[in-house]
Amino acid sequence: MDLKPVNVYGLSKYEIDKFMIRESEKMIFLPNNVLIKGYRFHNVYGEKESHKGSMKSIVHQWIDQAFDNQNIVMHYPLIEDNHTGRDFIYVNDVCNLIINDILSEEKNELRYQIKDVGSGIFTSFYHAALFIQEAVKAYTKRFVTISWSNVPIKSLKEFQFYTQAYGPHVEEMGFKPTSLNKGINNIVKFKLKGLGL
Repeated sequence: MDLKPVNVYGLSKYEIDKFMIRESEKMIFLPNNVLIKGYRFHNVYGEKESHKGSMKSIVHQWIDQAFDNQNIVMHYPLIEDNHTGRDFIYVNDVCNLIINDILSEEKNELRYQIKDVGSGIFTSFYHAALFIQEAVKAYTKRFVTISWSNVPIKSLKEFQFYTQAYGPHVEEMGFKPTSLNKGINNIVKFKLKGLGL
């Protein structure tokens, strides 16, 4: 498949895929039963992201905003656009998928295999923010507002408006993905526990 990445991050992932496909055919020193696998992670989120600073998942960033300011700020054009969002996947699902995949008895003629690691489910940014709003209200009784800033994204040409895994996502790997709503609830409970609440 001839992909056209929209930013440098996507291009770097695509280039390593192409490099490994080329090089895997030259690795004659590897036993025939060795399969090299490449995993393309979609929007992974989970409880323990605080150390990542500005590189935290958008889910975790918005949960922090909800606790710190009781307000989630979404940037134009993300607010009420149900066509702008991501395939969010819970970190536990990622770990289980990789372990199951490595231990599988899968037969493949190719020496290098690429797999999308995502839930296969698209959720808009706006609905993700609503899930956070609901979870914080359920566990803290505090109402979180959702506001927006019309400060344009640095470069819309490099912004991915829609991502969704295709191919062997988690459900096809033998188990049902954790819903974004449940994952968000887990993070909120974890955060409250850390705060001693």
